[in-house]
Amino acid sequence: MEIFAAKIWEQGKVRREDFMILVTAGHKEFERLIKKMDSISKDIDREVIMQIGDRPIYIPKNTRYSRFILRKEIDDYFQKAELIISHCSVGVLLKAGKYNKPLIMVPRQYIYREHVDDHQVEFAKMLIEQNNIEGINFVFDIDELSDTIEQVLQDKEAVALKSFGQRDSLINTLKNFISNLRKPEKR
Repeated sequence: MEIFAAKIWEQGKVRREDFMILVTAGHKEFERLIKKMDSISKDIDREVIMQIGDRPIYIPKNTRYSRFILRKEIDDYFQKAELIISHCSVGVLLKAGKYNKPLIMVPRQYIYREHVDDHQVEFAKMLIEQNNIEGINFVFDIDELSDTIEQVLQDKEAVALKSFGQRDSLINTLKNFISNLRKPEKR
């Protein structure tokens, strides 16, 4: 059922203290992620709340969702979530770090027409290569999402993303990524 983000807590089933997993797709729809999370949410022993984008193709049937969450409300969602699952976004990365939350990033992929190019895949691979940011798990194959969630939730010592201790490292990683972007070839 679609609900306005501010009303999620007021509708009875979800109480702030019970909220565990936040899934965010950003402004663009991300059908592959939303459909998979809706499917596996039945097997997860935690409440799942999804932000599904402005013009979604798939509408969740098993979870509560909102098309967007206001900036001032998203902090509350991040604070209460035990786990964040998201597209590969610098904004989500920084916010998860701010609240020291474990993060599963699922990059949008060009092959599925989820974006105009594979910059999210390239960004994820660069973060993996840098190997200097703990608390981020990457899922490139959506069929591995359920196992990754289970692994993160079962690991009582799961490393949360620590923004302040890793801030300089993240900034350097982002600078390297930007400086290494290929410029279009001149013809």
